[in-house]
Amino acid sequence: MSALIVRTISSPLASSAAVLVTVAGEIDITSAPALRGHLQALADRDSLLDMSGVTLLSAAGLTVLLDLQDRLARADARLVLAGVPAPARRVLTVTGLDDRLIMAASVVDAVARLSAAGAVAPPLLTLVTPRSCVGRRGRSRC
Repeated sequence: MSALIVRTISSPLASSAAVLVTVAGEIDITSAPALRGHLQALADRDSLLDMSGVTLLSAAGLTVLLDLQDRLARADARLVLAGVPAPARRVLTVTGLDDRLIMAASVVDAVARLSAAGAVAPPLLTLVTPRSCVGRRGRSRC
């Protein structure tokens, strides 16, 4: 199993800007709680989840994504999944969640989707905030 790595990039200047969260590794029953904790700490604003480094997406991971989407929707914010690899995309398709979750081919495409809808695009090179490297059993690997 690979470690789950989560990195958040947000704008220190505009509180209304979207946030970019990069997720890499396996999102499974052991790593989902750490991911949930990280995502719960985010402000309720448009969010991009760069999933290009995700190697496994389990039911526990789907629950985390849906909970985030529901929370953001209540705040009139959106979640866009960017760069979802084929195995994770298959899970989303088989479960029918590809119709419920907004997906884009890349972070650039996700930014364009949010910008076209009137949202403030997330900065791509700014302040890096919490980074957690969580391995099996929730142990830190940083």
